[in-house]
Amino acid sequence: MKPDRSEPLSDRELAAWLDFWTLHHVLPTRLDAQLKRESGLSHIEFAVLAKLSVTDGYRKRMSELAVDTGSTLSHLSRVINRLEDRGHVRRVPDIADGRATLVELADIGHAMVGRSTGAYAAELRRLVFDALDEQEQEQFCHLMGRLAGTLREE
Repeated sequence: MKPDRSEPLSDRELAAWLDFWTLHHVLPTRLDAQLKRESGLSHIEFAVLAKLSVTDGYRKRMSELAVDTGSTLSHLSRVINRLEDRGHVRRVPDIADGRATLVELADIGHAMVGRSTGAYAAELRRLVFDALDEQEQEQFCHLMGRLAGTLREE
């Protein structure tokens, strides 16, 4: 018999959820501050450049990029405007679908994400992975993948 999902969270579940909530909100703020200090990029700007840098052809539809970065199209459009003004990306028409717009990583954007990645990785390791031993890191990576997979399936 499946448990009743409408029951209140147990103390253990609530504590874990509140810790996750803290991680979810504080970590991006800390990473954002580090990125701004080191490269002048916001966390979302870095995420856009990083997503494009690992995409075949360094280009992606705006709608797909919005999903990938957890942004609305409206918010992403403002982010792309800022990145475009700095020469990091450019909008190009999608020849396969005239209604869609692609965002393409420019050479300067590719260089920027390359310069920013090392400091970003160091800060992420400092804030997350250094607090865990090797076995805990394995568990963390497994659990994050499993939880993300559940969300992707819905």
